[in-house]
Amino acid sequence: MRKLILQIQTSLDMYVCDQIGSTEGFIWNWEPEWTWDDNLQREFIELKKSIDCILLSRKMATQGFIDHWHSIANQESNSESRFARLIDSAKKVIFSRNEGKSEWPNSDYVKGNLASTINQLKNQDGKNIIVYGGAEFANEVVKTGLLDELHLYVNPIVFGGGNNIFTGIPERTNLRLVDVTGYKCGVAVMKYKKET
Repeated sequence: MRKLILQIQTSLDMYVCDQIGSTEGFIWNWEPEWTWDDNLQREFIELKKSIDCILLSRKMATQGFIDHWHSIANQESNSESRFARLIDSAKKVIFSRNEGKSEWPNSDYVKGNLASTINQLKNQDGKNIIVYGGAEFANEVVKTGLLDELHLYVNPIVFGGGNNIFTGIPERTNLRLVDVTGYKCGVAVMKYKKET
């Protein structure tokens, strides 16, 4: 069975954005200059090599995620193109509350029960599945209880409030810390697996 992995950047106090929805203050905020150190960049790329399916919210897809990484995938001089090509070639499954037809290649809109769709995807052949999204979509995925791994990219900033991915979790979930690594740029990557 394929693993479902949520990878998300957070502040030290576990917010994925501040009270106004900004991620300003993260070491790398998806801007053109990749400000993570080389070791963290390598770790990030290695994770992408283990996946071939990306789950996205409609909001993230339509706000430019797919177009952004597609354009960078073709920019050989851009250091981000190494993982942008992996994102570009992966299947994108876009969750939406409304019917829609995808305007992007290698991507489909999906409407319906999030948990049952994820279960279907996990039972298909292929590499692992990764979740990208803002706090709301990530929170919905966490609530399904179907995550196998949680990768938190913790930035050295405290927002003091904002949106997090654990709001309204219906029951206690035990996780096991499998790795924690600090990087020169200031980000600490904490990897957890769901206890079975």
